[in-house]
Amino acid sequence: MLFQFTTVAAFLVVVAGAMHPGSYMARLGSPSGAKTPGGMVMVTNAKDVTLTLSGDNAGGSRAWYVHKGTCKDDRGIVGSNDMFPAFQISEKGEGRAKATLATPLVDGTNYFVAVHASAEDVKTIVACGELKPEH
Repeated sequence: MLFQFTTVAAFLVVVAGAMHPGSYMARLGSPSGAKTPGGMVMVTNAKDVTLTLSGDNAGGSRAWYVHKGTCKDDRGIVGSNDMFPAFQISEKGEGRAKATLATPLVDGTNYFVAVHASAEDVKTIVACGELKPEH
C-alpha cells in the first residue's frame, strides 16, 4: 500500500511540473533602482501575457512591449507594436494590461517586458523585468 501511495504521489509531482510548459514570470522594477513603480508579468501558454503595475503616478497612460534580450540589451519587440495596447494608470497608481503574442515564446531565448513613459515616449522606460521560465 505504501508503495502504491508513493508511486501515485511521485506521478502527481511529475504531472504537476509538466502542467506549466510555456509559463514565464517577470518582476517589474524601475531601471533607476527606485522602489516604484513595480509590478509583475505572467505569461501562460507561452503567448498569453498579463501585466500588473502599481506605485505609478496617478492618471496617464503607459505603453508596454515584450522584447527579445534583456533590460540592458534590447533586441527588439516580439511581434508588432499594435499587439500591446496602452493601459491607463488609475487614481491609485495601478494599471493592468493583457496581450496575446502571435507566436509563442521559446525556452532558451531571453525576453523582457518594458513599460514606457507613454506611446509617444518609448525611449523612457519606467519599469522593466526579465521573463524567466516557471518550470
